[in-house]
Order: sequence, then structure tokens, then C-alpha cells
Amino acid sequence: VGDKTTKKHQQQQRKGISHERTFTPTSSWSEMCTKLEAITYSLVKDLTERDLKPKTISLNIKLANFEVLSKAMTRAVAFFSHGYNSRESRDLVDVVVKLLKEAKRTYQEKATKKS
Repeated sequence: VGDKTTKKHQQQQRKGISHERTFTPTSSWSEMCTKLEAITYSLVKDLTERDLKPKTISLNIKLANFEVLSKAMTRAVAFFSHGYNSRESRDLVDVVVKLLKEAKRTYQEKATKKS
């Protein structure tokens, strides 16, 4: 007689992780980029500690006027799928900075259309 037990509790995989920061309003996109890099490296540290390998990166920015800018990017291959290293960390920072630039461009185009 065999024992037909099944696992009722499958291990749940975490769907996401976020790092939110509030800082003094700035009109300098380069300052925002610098702060974003620091936040991203903090995120990399948490991803490493939790052994998470994200495919999708989302960036949400709330401006001083409370307007929210959102951009996201999904890769075919997850970040850190070949291990945690400085190159992959820099790739993640580059993606986040690219998302910031895209958000800036979208915001500026939208502002130009309103004028």
C-alpha cells in the first residue's frame, strides 16, 4: 500500500520588492539620476540577500506636483541569472537610468503638447 500524500503548501515565490524614497524636491534630473543609482544599488543588495532574480524592473516617480511617471522594462533573461556580480549590478543601474530618461522624455513631450 502506497502513501498518496500531496504537498498542500507549495513554496510561494515573492512577486516583487521595492525601494521607495522621499527626498527634497529637485528640478535637476541629474541629481535625481544620482539618487536613483544609490537606491538601485540598495535594491541590488536586497535582491542578493533574498536570492531574487527579477525579469521586470518598474520605475515610479511622484513629482512635486503629485504627478506620477511610470516606466517598466521586462527582459527575456532575468537579472543575476548567472550570479550576482558588479557587471549585472551596473546593468540594472543602467536600465533604471534609461527608464528615468524615458520618463523624462515622456513628461517633457506631454508638457510641450499642453503648451
